[in-house]
Order: sequence, then C-alpha cells, then structure tokens
Amino acid sequence: MAGTRQAGEILPKKDPPPKSTITGANCSLILGALLLAARSARLPRATAAAAALTGLALFVVMVAWMPVSSGPR
Repeated sequence: MAGTRQAGEILPKKDPPPKSTITGANCSLILGALLLAARSARLPRATAAAAALTGLALFVVMVAWMPVSSGPR
C-alpha cells in the first residue's frame, strides 16, 4: 500500500534500559551468606537479620547501576 508507514518510521527508537548486576538470585545469595555468617557468630536472630539486611543494602548501593559487561573490548 502506498500510504502506509511502518511503526519504526513513526515511533522514535528508544535505547533499552541498562542491565544491572542486582538480580533476585544475587540478592538471595548475599542475604543468605550474610545471615549464615551472622548466625555462625552466634548473634541473636533479630540482630543477625538486621546485619544481613544492612549488608544487602550496602551491596545494592555498591553495585547499583553498574552495567553488565558484554565481554572484553
């Protein structure tokens, strides 16, 4: 058809959102390791949970918005 245009011609192309290293798997591994370490140190349950959550928050702050590399350049 002569008058039709494709969606790519009309809509602007957007970059995909940046990938992050913060995934549910990473968070659960960090949280589990920190909780295990805190309980191994014989900290009370509430203190161990607070320490693990604090460590998880620090992990998230440390790796937030770091793009996942696609390999060496």
